[in-house]
Amino acid sequence: MAGRWRNSLFWRFLCAMMLASCAGVTVTVAGNAILDNWRVSEAFSSPALTRAFERELAPNAALLAQARQSPEICRLVLHELSARVLTDRLPAIKGPNRVSRALDGGRVFVRYQWPDGVTCRFPNGVGSAASSDAQGNGKTVTLTVRSPVEPGATLTVGMFVLSPLASLLHSDDVSWTVIGLYVLVINFCSVLVLVPLLVKRIRKAERAASAWTDGDLAARIEDGGKDEFGRLTTSFDEMADALSSMIEMKLALAASQERNRLARDLHDTAKQRAFALGLQLTALKKHGAANVDSANLTRASLALVSHLQQDLADVIRRLSAPTIAEIGLRRALSDSIDALLAGARARWTLHLSHDDERALEVVPDIARQLLLISIEACANVLKHAAATHVELAFSRLDDTYTLKIADDGQGFDARRVEALGMGLSNMRLRANSLPHGELHLASSPGKGAEITVSFQLTL
Repeated sequence: MAGRWRNSLFWRFLCAMMLASCAGVTVTVAGNAILDNWRVSEAFSSPALTRAFERELAPNAALLAQARQSPEICRLVLHELSARVLTDRLPAIKGPNRVSRALDGGRVFVRYQWPDGVTCRFPNGVGSAASSDAQGNGKTVTLTVRSPVEPGATLTVGMFVLSPLASLLHSDDVSWTVIGLYVLVINFCSVLVLVPLLVKRIRKAERAASAWTDGDLAARIEDGGKDEFGRLTTSFDEMADALSSMIEMKLALAASQERNRLARDLHDTAKQRAFALGLQLTALKKHGAANVDSANLTRASLALVSHLQQDLADVIRRLSAPTIAEIGLRRALSDSIDALLAGARARWTLHLSHDDERALEVVPDIARQLLLISIEACANVLKHAAATHVELAFSRLDDTYTLKIADDGQGFDARRVEALGMGLSNMRLRANSLPHGELHLASSPGKGAEITVSFQLTL
């Protein structure tokens, strides 16, 4: 149990979400740094910044001239001038490259040079910026402005802009510890909610797969979701349906092959032996014609052999009947009943709509029972009814299907159904095996007979 918990989806989801969150935070900070770098570069290349410094130099020229003899005052003036202009022109910079941090960190340098070559710098040296630039931690952008009131004097302003990676490492706008804890708590709670929902669906699919492994292809996942996992389980359910249908088809074909084998064996063994026995009894009848008792016994034996041959023919015909899966219900009925009534004076008709045929072929077990009932009923007509016409009619009302088999033969007393023997019993058993199946028999002497089979089928 402990091993299963260690290998559960919970930890995988948590690690994946933590990595995704950390990557998202890193990309966001790096994206802001790239945007800040672009804003600084655009500002230093813009004429608007040049004009802003020119406007500031005009009222401060006299102050700079007084501060020429005092480097400390000169640096203070340059600091205030650059801070005022850059802060006003770069208000959107919020990260490590914002003006206040760059000034405090010595990454903004200003140099004022008079026409005679005397210079005033802020800060004292700019070597730190140059060394940082050389190490690949950023780049330096500069701007040179000519004094509008003192010809020949120039103001040079530069700023070392940190690279995105350096900005990420030097960012102190947020607490990385607080962000880490926040991400951990949020992701942990999210995983606690999401994983049980997914695991519940996975276990449902696992139970269905276990049932399939045990041979129960009737089990279904039935997830019902519309997402990727739901579509996957729907595909698995459809696969199980296809496998079940294929196995049923193979079983039906195997059963058909076995019935055909039994029919061939009966034809080649029992039927041939009954035929040989009939020939021998016929020969015995000729030789023992003088003995009345022997002749009577021989005639009775020949009658039994004739019935035996007929019974074997009926069994062989039923076993070798074509399957619905092979040729369809309509052709199976036509082939079987045509072969049964061949040579007889009775004719037959079939009423079966294409819609009903397709609906019944979807359930081959039910269609086969109807086929066998029809064959048995026509066999009884051939043996007992002396009919000239047999009608088979399929009909449907809502989800109730009806098969009527009627003949115009001599009929019989329906109250004495034992006249039909095992044939009627077999038909009734087959009818009762259908969903809510029933069989009704109606007949009277001289008025033919009608067998009605009804059952329910919901597709």
